[in-house]
Amino acid sequence: MFNSVQLVSMRLHHFIGSWLDGDAVVIDLGANRGYFAQEVSAAYGCTCYAIEAMPDLYAAIPKTEQIRPFHYAIASRNQPITFNVSDQEESGSVHRLPTAMITETITVPGITLPQFMADQGIERVDLLKVDIEGAEIELFQTLPDETLGKIKQIAVEFHDFLDYFEDDGAIAAIKARLESLGFVCIVYSLTCHADVLFINRALAPLSAWDYFYLGTVDKYRRGISHGIRWRLEKLLGREGA
Repeated sequence: MFNSVQLVSMRLHHFIGSWLDGDAVVIDLGANRGYFAQEVSAAYGCTCYAIEAMPDLYAAIPKTEQIRPFHYAIASRNQPITFNVSDQEESGSVHRLPTAMITETITVPGITLPQFMADQGIERVDLLKVDIEGAEIELFQTLPDETLGKIKQIAVEFHDFLDYFEDDGAIAAIKARLESLGFVCIVYSLTCHADVLFINRALAPLSAWDYFYLGTVDKYRRGISHGIRWRLEKLLGREGA
């Protein structure tokens, strides 16, 4: 910790924990069985909207006073969407997967993030966590500026560490767009974009020194640590979104 800013790592995602409290709103996209939702709500008492597309995983998310599960795939349109079920439980996606990985295709309810926020009466988001197996590219490409402006910080796992992931410059374009909107981008994974934190300067009370420290000293110190933990978790298959 330095000054009043507490940078934490939870389930391989870095975010500013000192901005979360009992009044905070967290949206967890790709909630899996609710591991992240349970940890973040227990740590800060915040309200967590846990969104998961896989029916079996959604059914396993606990519903509590702080955790609100929703069976949706966050998409670019408000309509049912095709979802690829993977032979690896945590890898199902609306994004294209290698044929050998797909065990079946199902139809799940699709909703845009702006529509979801409107339906739930959410005017601000203190933390948006994104781990949606490649579909994060379309999410960021289609999110309106107005919606992004309501989000204080975004912890996202881009999937450029996967052999079958096709970037084609999309991640660089997303980073450039968010930076043009006033976000600071900090990549905590040293060889890919598996652990990225976007901070909205307009909503974030940080000094120039805080931003410098987060983006240099802490970035590389934590990046090395994250790289070791990330590889171990992936090998053991225990990353749990």
